[in-house]
Amino acid sequence: MQYARFLQRVAVSAAAICLALPAFADIKSFNDAMQAKDYRKAAAEAASTWATLAKGRTDLPIIANEFGFAAFMATDYAAARRYATAALAGNGEDAFHIGAELLLLLSQFKLTPNGDTRNGLQTALEASATLPGVDLVTFLGVNALTSYDVDNDN
Repeated sequence: MQYARFLQRVAVSAAAICLALPAFADIKSFNDAMQAKDYRKAAAEAASTWATLAKGRTDLPIIANEFGFAAFMATDYAAARRYATAALAGNGEDAFHIGAELLLLLSQFKLTPNGDTRNGLQTALEASATLPGVDLVTFLGVNALTSYDVDNDN
């Protein structure tokens, strides 16, 4: 009886590994594309991988944030916004949430550049300024805000 249970557990584990392998392969392809700075390919890999990921994963917010960055860099701001929203759904550090919220509001601003989204972006940039260092999303946010303000005489 114990041997049968052991075999059942092995079979269930093997099935779970087989089901997860496509996601691991796609994440590797995503990482390879990111290292090559091929953001369009990375965003495409992210889109195909996202559907295969278990939504209960504890690392899903981190993956979502990375996928959102790739989508943003590929100028797919709607996808970046969706991933950033998913990243914010997880429980994480304040610094992580500040970064994910900045990506969300920057994506929203790129989709709908107006006074309201500009003000949201500025608030997110102010929160980001409390963190040490400067990341690329912060730089892109400052650039977008500055360009908007120059173009609109703010």
